[in-house]
Amino acid sequence: MVCGALKCSKVIYVTNAPKLHVISSETRLSSELFGTIDLVQCDECKHIFNCSPSDGEIESSHDLFLTNTPISETMISRHEQTVDFLTSGMERKIRVLDVGAGSGALAAAFAKRGHAVTVVEPSSKIDGQALTQFGVNVIKDFWPTVRLEDQKFDLILCVQVLEHIGDPCAFMSSLQSSLEEEGKIYLEVPSGDWVFKHASLTDIHYPHLNYYSAQVIEQIFQKVRIKPITKRDLLNGRDIGFVLVKTKSEAKMPLEKQCVTDFSPSLEKIHLNAKIRIAELSSNKKFAVYGANAGSQAMFGFFPQIKPEFIIDDTPSYEGAVSYSSEARFKIVKPTAENLRNVEAVLIAAYIHDKVISEKIRAAGFVGDIYSLRPPSDNSGTVRSLFAA
Repeated sequence: MVCGALKCSKVIYVTNAPKLHVISSETRLSSELFGTIDLVQCDECKHIFNCSPSDGEIESSHDLFLTNTPISETMISRHEQTVDFLTSGMERKIRVLDVGAGSGALAAAFAKRGHAVTVVEPSSKIDGQALTQFGVNVIKDFWPTVRLEDQKFDLILCVQVLEHIGDPCAFMSSLQSSLEEEGKIYLEVPSGDWVFKHASLTDIHYPHLNYYSAQVIEQIFQKVRIKPITKRDLLNGRDIGFVLVKTKSEAKMPLEKQCVTDFSPSLEKIHLNAKIRIAELSSNKKFAVYGANAGSQAMFGFFPQIKPEFIIDDTPSYEGAVSYSSEARFKIVKPTAENLRNVEAVLIAAYIHDKVISEKIRAAGFVGDIYSLRPPSDNSGTVRSLFAA
């Protein structure tokens, strides 16, 4: 919730959505592993959010597996590009805070450049010992943490975090309070405008409480007395990044009065078409899904009847883990030639990397069909969408 208004309109409703990307192979399926996605749109400020899960449910799911470990050159180079972007022209070393650091890969990239870096990450799975070797100070806690309440930072990183936060205004206000007067916040979030423009079902999943439009994110900035000085469009607009600085007072800009856009028909149309295409594939071919990620998690929520032979993923921390739906669990395997010989088709859930992934599995000798779970209206990929007409 952003503006506090009480009247909302329905967007989409999903029951038995997996709360997590992966679970331990010893974990039994139970009701605690599933939640409800009840997306609504505020009639006043236009914000789209999941009104169903409690903060406690989300927090309890943070401590299992880290999901943003960079395992490809593309992912690693994106971190390096972010460091270059944020430190360009900088002549001195700075104090950096990474809130919700995940694996700590971005924090490590800053530390390797000689900056003093602190990370705050609630998951006990973060490898604090490895990060300490680069000089990173690791605090395993939720933000805000009392261990840093009197400290200020030159640069605060908040990358792919705010969409998980129940009260984004309070969260951003706490970041603003920890910023030096001339400091900067770097905020990166998925674009809600992109998700609903393309009716991208595989970008709607339980851990995301909020889907920020450009208009709504600007309202949050105004409320907490920060303003963007630079904006980045990432992954062809799928993600957006902002460099933010403090302002002296809350800007009193009038809220635009617009009609609430009804996203339900487009989402329902895509959902029906996708259900048909998945049923056709399932009845004709043995297939695997590439990516134990948010995309496959969303897919198992919208289409619990889908039953791949296995999930392909080479994230090291996923060894011994499984993906799951309300109807089954799915073993996670490496993208080896031996494994690929057991299927006739591969669905790429990690569709932002579809080019690299398709080249990798072709190089491993796979000759079957390859599809992407990219929304059909997004033409930026190189692999055909399963949902395309």
